[in-house]
Amino acid sequence: MSVVGEMQLLEEHESGPEPDDQKCACGRFWIGMNDRCGHCFWEQTGGAQCPVCQSPEIPQVFYDGDMKGELRRVIAARKKWSAKQTQNA
Repeated sequence: MSVVGEMQLLEEHESGPEPDDQKCACGRFWIGMNDRCGHCFWEQTGGAQCPVCQSPEIPQVFYDGDMKGELRRVIAARKKWSAKQTQNA
């Protein structure tokens, strides 16, 4: 698993669109460096799982001492994502 990929996916939950951004074909996130969002890229390559929406458990790396701030970000993003999913249901 790629910690860098997991961090990219976490950031995708936290960021909004730039003025010229377009939504990915999946409709969930904005297009990143390629022609798709990071979630679609990592789902297809299998290199990382989103610590917010794709993984049932928070990856262990986020519990390491120097990653405590990132763990708080993951937990906050999960709460926000869960609330958004509840609203869309």
